[in-house]
Amino acid sequence: MIISSPAKVALISRVDQEKTLDQVAAMAGDVDIIFTEGYKRENKPKIEVFRSGVYDEILCKPSELIAIASDRQFDNGVPCFDLDDASGLIDLIERLYLKPGV
Repeated sequence: MIISSPAKVALISRVDQEKTLDQVAAMAGDVDIIFTEGYKRENKPKIEVFRSGVYDEILCKPSELIAIASDRQFDNGVPCFDLDDASGLIDLIERLYLKPGV
């Protein structure tokens, strides 16, 4: 399926098996940042969204995380942001991954 508007085009297609994160990134083309959901087992930087009513502890190893967005604080050396602190997460992502002036 292709969805098109004057400003955007999106392609949705069936696949026989899940694409790896590297395959998804290759399909994205020349972009600065790709956000995905899932791919916990991929060896890529992650932001874990943690809700205390769902799990007791974070799922990823702290060494895999660049940040945690949560309704509670963690003392594991990983920057932790409130679930509603989108600007804090954006600032961190810009500092870590975008070149100055971009």
